[in-house]
Amino acid sequence: MPVVEWVGQSAQDREAVAANSSRLLNLYRESVQSGGLTRYILKPVPGQAVISTLSTALLRAMGWVSGDVYVASGGVLYTVAADGTATSKGEIRDSEETTIAGNNFLTTVCSAGRYYVLDGGALTEPPAGAFSDFGSVAFLNNYTLLTERNGRRVQWSNPADPHTLDGLSFGTTEGSDDNNIRGL
Repeated sequence: MPVVEWVGQSAQDREAVAANSSRLLNLYRESVQSGGLTRYILKPVPGQAVISTLSTALLRAMGWVSGDVYVASGGVLYTVAADGTATSKGEIRDSEETTIAGNNFLTTVCSAGRYYVLDGGALTEPPAGAFSDFGSVAFLNNYTLLTERNGRRVQWSNPADPHTLDGLSFGTTEGSDDNNIRGL
């Protein structure tokens, strides 16, 4: 009966820095180049396929909200259908810091310091509350959470109402003197 060495001790592969032998999905076995502690590694091959093509090159953010896929690219918020059809929902500021979250069937977007809410077909910018320069958006227990861009404050909406930002509904992160980067 032949013996097949599946995987041995871990070794870093210069070609696939992210190679991980603990993930056994979409992998193939490859001989390790000389100098490794084992003769084989498992290289990951992500199962990806193109489902939609947008007119811009940079995808800034992508989010799944109430069963729909939303994409921010080139200063536009799109929804992408299962067949790959992308439909524009409105213009937003273009930024590499864009985040997308949901709040009970509403889509919220934070991009380049601005905060947007997609309610049905209308993309609006709600009035600011405790601060007006937004860094990121997240959702937690029926609240929309917004971080202050280049600041330490976190603001939250009224329950299940991302349009309403009370000026007194905020807190300051106290763990360190560093600014918030992003809320998750």
